Amino acid sequence: MQALEEHIPGGGFRFEMPEGGFFLWGMIPGLGNASDFARFAVREEGVGVIAGEVFSVSSDPALKNTVRLSFAKVSPEESDEGCARLARAISKYVKRA
Repeated sequence: MQALEEHIPGGGFRFEMPEGGFFLWGMIPGLGNASDFARFAVREEGVGVIAGEVFSVSSDPALKNTVRLSFAKVSPEESDEGCARLARAISKYVKRA
């Protein structure tokens, strides 16, 4: 969570601190298409995210801005690098939209 806050400040990735589990659910304002972004992030920055909408039966358009991140087997160093890559991917994707 600290790495996300350091690399993506100012509400660029909104999330609530999970109480447990293996995943973090977050919202990227203005993303518009999380499935497209997930493919873009892997291709452009080598960082994997899962579109949040695949975990819901709702057709709420707000889900198009949500992603799910795994933190299960990630060291602090890997987390820092992954968040830096995610920040770059978000910046590139939002600029091209």
